[in-house]
Amino acid sequence: PVITTPDVGCAEDLVIDGGNGRKVPAGMVAALAAAIDSIIQSPDVRRDMGSRSRDRILQWGYRECVQGLLLATKQISAPQ
Repeated sequence: PVITTPDVGCAEDLVIDGGNGRKVPAGMVAALAAAIDSIIQSPDVRRDMGSRSRDRILQWGYRECVQGLLLATKQISAPQ
């Protein structure tokens, strides 16, 4: 399982909250502790989230990174 904050760039692309990990607000120590505890306390959840994370990252690579950067560049440069 992955525990991260939405403030980390890869979180949007790679982490599905409750699916393959948890997203907690940056700086929220209690939320981070609760997320860690919930994963530690449940071997089934830990195994399932870990498996989903492995599947997700196996489908991720340079191509997906480049596509994301191109999309971001187009959105920034699009007339408003």
